[in-house]
Amino acid sequence: ELRQAVELPATRYGWKFETGLVDLLLEDVGDEPGALPLLSHALLETWQRREGVTMTLTGYVASGGIRGAIAATAESVFQQRLTPEQRPIARAIFLRLTELGEGTQDTRRRASFSELITRATNEDVIDTVLSILTDARLVMVDLAADNSDKTIEVTHEALIREWPTLREWLNESRDDLRQH
Repeated sequence: ELRQAVELPATRYGWKFETGLVDLLLEDVGDEPGALPLLSHALLETWQRREGVTMTLTGYVASGGIRGAIAATAESVFQQRLTPEQRPIARAIFLRLTELGEGTQDTRRRASFSELITRATNEDVIDTVLSILTDARLVMVDLAADNSDKTIEVTHEALIREWPTLREWLNESRDDLRQH
């Protein structure tokens, strides 16, 4: 099914895969929980590095592969698309969207938009940062059925595990986050 999810849309629109790329993608994604978003992100990053109409092994490796593509995207967005004033807000958002593991891996958690608002930041600034993170497919924002609030979560736990900057923030803030 994953092979079809990769190959059929590409074939339909005239895109090609270098021999062995699809096999490598499927091998790398393995039985990863929530494989489709990771696969989708890696494919997008590989496609952006394509040669003509062909997605290549070189492009896939340059993207960071299944686990590294999302981390590379996160670092690029953080350093290049966010202003120095927006970066601390993004950091706070990612910390709020992480559930600390007790003897287990850290995982993603949902947070309401109202949870992200602090006295130091206003809603418009948070909305702007969330828009940048959403456009980069790093977070998802869902509107409540009654339009009363939004919920936000990291698109995939691989971001928490694989992005070194976030890992560093979590390690620096672990005691404060537990206390909170």
